[in-house]
Parts: sequence; structure tokens; C-alpha cells
Amino acid sequence: MIKHMMMRAMQAFAGVAVVVVWSSAHAEILISDYDMKKRSDRVKIAKSLLSDFQDLLNSIPIARPKDVEWVKEEREALARIASPPAERTIALIRTPEFQQVKVREELATLISWLKCASEAREIRQEVYCWSGATLLLTDEDLFDFGLRTLKEKRLVGTVVGKDHQISDEYGIAPLTRLTGRRIHLSVTMTYLKGELK
Repeated sequence: MIKHMMMRAMQAFAGVAVVVVWSSAHAEILISDYDMKKRSDRVKIAKSLLSDFQDLLNSIPIARPKDVEWVKEEREALARIASPPAERTIALIRTPEFQQVKVREELATLISWLKCASEAREIRQEVYCWSGATLLLTDEDLFDFGLRTLKEKRLVGTVVGKDHQISDEYGIAPLTRLTGRRIHLSVTMTYLKGELK
């Protein structure tokens, strides 16, 4: 099923504004048997994902200073209201300016978690970092709505230069969710069972 989805995604490349290029290690985490109990395999996966998401972050232009300031002011204004009106909150979230700032912030945070996981000196710290990464990998707002909004406004560039390309009408969200779930089950849950060293 996943292999079919990946093949379909690769075939749908033509005419798609956002192309996220996944390294072979990223695909492997979804379709093969990395030994997640081995630190060396987890480091390879963390570094591969880190590179992939750094490429994605680099493809999104930095927001104009006036847009960053406006988003900051709107966030602060909503935070000061005890019960902010839903319409105002939704209106902010739907703006490409907000999504450009938010997606870049969250991708930078994801990259930090992956770097932490790859460089951790002890297992408990590594699992903590993987847990932070899986929260963002499974974040539907980030990979569904956020990137779709940027794609529609042509605020995401094309990423090239890895082993193969994956893109489809659903974006990258299904693949990031599957990756996040696989990491959660094979790293976090295995650690909690006492089977990860």
C-alpha cells in the first residue's frame, strides 16, 4: 500500500508546485526493516530526515519583516483576549503570512529535534528528541493546511537533488504521518518497554 502510494506520488510529479524530495533513507523508514534498536540506524534516519526537512525549509522564503511583525502583533492581541473571537483567530490562521511564519518556525523546530536525536549522548535524551520530532511529523496543521496554503500562494519552492521525488495531490502529509508513527512505535514505545539501548 505504502509502496503503491509512493509510486503514485512520484508519477503525479508533473505540474505540481511543491516537490519535496525524499532521500532513500526516508523511503526506507516507511517500507523496509531498519533495525531501530541500533543506534547507528537511528542516526542515519535522523540525519536523512534532517537533510530533507532542511531542504524543505530552504525552499520557503523568509517572510517579509512587516509580515512577521503583523503576525506577532496579531498573536499578541489574541493572547490578551480572554476568549478571542473564533472568526478573528480563523481569519489569522488562513492568511499566507501567518502560515509562512508558522511553517518556517515549526520546520526549524523539527530540524532541531532531529539534530538532537542524531547527536544525543545517551538513550533517554535521544528518545526525548525523537518524541519531539514525532509530534511535529504527525502535525496535520503543519503538513496539510500549512504547506497547502503556502503551495496555493506559491510560497514554497521546488526542492531538488536527492535520490527521488515524492509529491502528490495530498502533499507530503501522509508520508510524514506514517514516518512519525513508525518512529513513535519503533523508538519511543520500544524504549518504554525497556528494549531500546
